[in-house]
Amino acid sequence: MDFFKVISETESKKIVKDNLTREVLSFHKENILSALNKIVAEDIYSPSELPLYNRSTVDGYACTAQDVYCASASVPAFLNIKGTVAIGEIPTVTLKKNECCYVSTGSLIPDGANSVVMIENTEKLGSQIAVYSPLRQYENIVKKGEEIATGQIVAKRGETVTPFLIGVLSGIGIDEISVFDELSVSIISTGDELASSDEKAENGKIRDINSNLLSAFASDYGIKINSVERVKDDEKKISEALIKASEMSDIVLMSGGSSVGMKDFTLKIFEDIGSVLIHGVALKPGKPSVLGKINDKLIFGLPGNPLAASLVFKDLCLDTISEMRGREIKPEFYAECSVNFHSTPGRTTIQPVTVKEENGALYFEPVFLKSAHIAAMLKADGFVKISPDSEGVNVGDKCAVYGFYNYKMRG
Repeated sequence: MDFFKVISETESKKIVKDNLTREVLSFHKENILSALNKIVAEDIYSPSELPLYNRSTVDGYACTAQDVYCASASVPAFLNIKGTVAIGEIPTVTLKKNECCYVSTGSLIPDGANSVVMIENTEKLGSQIAVYSPLRQYENIVKKGEEIATGQIVAKRGETVTPFLIGVLSGIGIDEISVFDELSVSIISTGDELASSDEKAENGKIRDINSNLLSAFASDYGIKINSVERVKDDEKKISEALIKASEMSDIVLMSGGSSVGMKDFTLKIFEDIGSVLIHGVALKPGKPSVLGKINDKLIFGLPGNPLAASLVFKDLCLDTISEMRGREIKPEFYAECSVNFHSTPGRTTIQPVTVKEENGALYFEPVFLKSAHIAAMLKADGFVKISPDSEGVNVGDKCAVYGFYNYKMRG
C-alpha cells in the first residue's frame, strides 16, 4: 500500500503551470464579434483617438461660451445664426464673436465654437437666437480624444471580451484581436456504486454528482466539455477511458479512486500508462489528490467527495489557468470572523463560509460539512483560505472572502 507523498498547494500549482504552459498560453487572432466572452491574450492599444472629433452631445447651437457667459432668463444673450451642421457633415463655417451654428446630437463642432447651448434654453428670432442660460467652456461637447487617447490600453491581457469592449474596439477601428485558444476537458467518474442522475438509485447505488458538478465548473470558466463518462472500478476499463480521454482533450479529470484503498487503482494506472507528478496535496479538502500525465496531457485524479473534487479542480486547475492567462484571483470582499474555528496545520484549508451584514460591517462564519455533504453548499456565500502555518481563525480576525465561481466581468 502506497501512502501519500504530500506536497504544498504552492508546489502543486507550480507543477500544474509547468505542465499546462503550452495549452494555456496558446492564442490566435479572432474577429471581435466571435471573440465575445473569450479571454484577451495580448494588451490592446488604441490606434486612434475616441472620439475622432469634437462632437455635440445635445441638439442646440454651437457657440463660444464667453458670448453667453452672463445670459439669463431676464437678460438673454443674442447670437447670429450662421448655418447648420448635419450629422456626418464637415463644418464649413468658422464662428466669430456673437455667432452660432445649429447642431444635432453627434454633429461635429465648427471652428470658433467651444460649447453648445441646448435648444430648450434658446428662442429663435428670425436670423438670431436668444440664449437664456449661461455656458461653461466645452459644456455639452465631448472633446476629441476625451474618452481614449492614441496609444492608450483599452483592454489588458486576461480580461474578458464583453459587449461594451466590442463597442469600444469598433469605435477605435479594431475588428480583430488576440484571444486565448479554447481549452477542452474530458471528465471520468469512477465507481461501481455510481448511477446517472436520471436512474433510480437503489441497492447501495448513489447518483453521480461529480460528472455534472465538474462539467458546470469547467463551463463556468469557458472550458469546452468534450466527453463525460462513468466507469466501473475496473483497472483495464479505467485505463482505456483515460487513454481515450487524453487523446481528445487538453485536460482530463477523473474523480474517485484517489484515496488509499482496495479499489483505488489511480496511482498504479498512472504509472502503467503515463507518469505520476503529484501523489497528495497539502490541501483541505483534497489531500488524496493525484496528478499525472498521459499522452502528454495533464490528468487530475480528484477525490470522490463532490465538494473536495470541485474545490481541488477550482484551486489547482481553474484558478491556476486564470492566473497564467493574466487574471488576478480577487477576493469578493473582506469580512470579520464572528466565531472561533480551527483548521489543519500543515495544509491550506479552503473553508466555505456564510456572510452577513450588521451595522454596516460584514461578518462571516464557517459552514461545517460532513464528508459527503453537498447541499449545505447552497448556503455558502464564498470561502476563506487559511494558511498551512495557522491553526485556525479567531473572532475578530479579518479575512478575504473569495467567490466559488468565475469572475466573468472583472478581468
